[in-house]
Amino acid sequence: MTLDDLKLSLKIDNDDEDIYLQSLLDASAIYIKNGCGSDVDTTSKLYSLAQVMIVTHWYENRELVGKNDTLPFHFQTILTQLQYCKAGDTNGETI
Repeated sequence: MTLDDLKLSLKIDNDDEDIYLQSLLDASAIYIKNGCGSDVDTTSKLYSLAQVMIVTHWYENRELVGKNDTLPFHFQTILTQLQYCKAGDTNGETI
Protein backbone atom coordinates (compact mmCIF):
# COMPACT_ATOMS: atom_id res chain seq x y z
CA MET A 1 0.00 0.00 0.00
CA THR A 2 1.39 3.34 -1.01
CA LEU A 3 0.68 6.74 0.47
CA ASP A 4 -1.16 7.70 -2.73
CA ASP A 5 -3.38 4.60 -2.47
CA LEU A 6 -4.17 5.49 1.12
CA LYS A 7 -4.98 9.12 0.28
CA LEU A 8 -7.27 7.96 -2.51
CA SER A 9 -9.09 5.68 -0.09
CA LEU A 10 -9.44 8.48 2.47
CA LYS A 11 -10.43 10.97 -0.24
CA ILE A 12 -7.58 13.32 0.63
CA ASP A 13 -6.37 15.42 -2.29
CA ASN A 14 -3.73 17.61 -0.63
CA ASP A 15 -0.27 17.01 0.80
CA ASP A 16 -0.80 18.75 4.14
CA GLU A 17 -0.75 15.58 6.23
CA ASP A 18 1.50 13.33 4.17
CA ILE A 19 4.07 12.88 6.95
CA TYR A 20 1.35 12.00 9.46
CA LEU A 21 -0.40 9.64 7.05
CA GLN A 22 2.87 7.89 6.19
CA SER A 23 3.59 7.39 9.88
CA LEU A 24 0.12 5.86 10.33
CA LEU A 25 0.70 3.61 7.33
CA ASP A 26 4.06 2.47 8.71
CA ALA A 27 2.55 1.90 12.16
CA SER A 28 -0.30 -0.12 10.67
CA ALA A 29 2.19 -2.50 9.07
CA ILE A 30 3.88 -3.01 12.44
CA TYR A 31 0.52 -3.39 14.18
CA ILE A 32 -0.62 -6.07 11.74
CA LYS A 33 2.71 -7.89 11.90
CA ASN A 34 2.58 -7.86 15.72
CA GLY A 35 -0.98 -9.21 15.65
CA CYS A 36 -0.49 -11.84 12.94
CA GLY A 37 3.17 -12.81 13.05
CA SER A 38 6.14 -11.93 10.91
CA ASP A 39 5.12 -14.33 8.13
CA VAL A 40 1.88 -12.51 7.30
CA ASP A 41 1.28 -12.19 3.55
CA THR A 42 1.86 -8.46 2.95
CA THR A 43 0.96 -8.85 -0.74
CA SER A 44 -2.63 -9.94 -0.19
CA LYS A 45 -5.59 -7.66 -0.78
CA LEU A 46 -6.81 -8.57 2.69
CA TYR A 47 -3.60 -7.13 4.15
CA SER A 48 -4.12 -3.89 2.19
CA LEU A 49 -7.71 -3.72 3.38
CA ALA A 50 -6.57 -4.18 6.97
CA GLN A 51 -4.08 -1.34 6.53
CA VAL A 52 -6.74 0.99 5.12
CA MET A 53 -9.15 0.09 7.92
CA ILE A 54 -6.70 0.63 10.76
CA VAL A 55 -5.28 3.85 9.33
CA THR A 56 -8.77 5.18 8.68
CA HIS A 57 -9.74 4.37 12.26
CA TRP A 58 -6.66 6.07 13.67
CA TYR A 59 -7.01 9.06 11.34
CA GLU A 60 -10.69 9.66 12.09
CA ASN A 61 -10.38 9.06 15.85
CA ARG A 62 -7.43 11.19 16.93
CA GLU A 63 -8.81 12.32 20.25
CA LEU A 64 -7.12 11.08 23.40
CA VAL A 65 -10.29 9.78 25.01
CA GLY A 66 -13.58 8.46 23.77
CA LYS A 67 -14.49 6.11 20.95
CA ASN A 68 -10.94 5.42 19.72
CA ASP A 69 -10.09 2.92 22.46
CA THR A 70 -11.69 -0.08 20.70
CA LEU A 71 -11.13 -1.29 17.18
CA PRO A 72 -14.18 -2.35 15.17
CA PHE A 73 -14.98 -6.07 15.36
CA HIS A 74 -14.69 -6.60 11.61
CA PHE A 75 -11.06 -5.46 11.76
CA GLN A 76 -10.31 -8.15 14.36
CA THR A 77 -11.82 -10.82 12.10
CA ILE A 78 -9.60 -9.69 9.21
CA LEU A 79 -6.53 -9.91 11.47
CA THR A 80 -7.55 -13.44 12.43
CA GLN A 81 -7.82 -14.45 8.78
CA LEU A 82 -4.44 -12.91 7.99
CA GLN A 83 -2.94 -14.75 10.94
CA TYR A 84 -4.12 -18.18 9.80
CA CYS A 85 -4.15 -17.86 5.99
CA LYS A 86 -0.51 -17.52 5.02
CA ALA A 87 0.85 -17.16 1.50
CA GLY A 88 0.92 -20.52 -0.24
CA ASP A 89 -1.57 -22.02 2.21
CA THR A 90 -3.64 -24.70 0.49
CA ASN A 91 -6.44 -24.58 3.08
CA GLY A 92 -7.59 -21.11 2.20
CA GLU A 93 -7.11 -18.66 -0.57
CA THR A 94 -5.35 -15.40 0.10
CA ILE A 95 -6.49 -12.66 -2.22
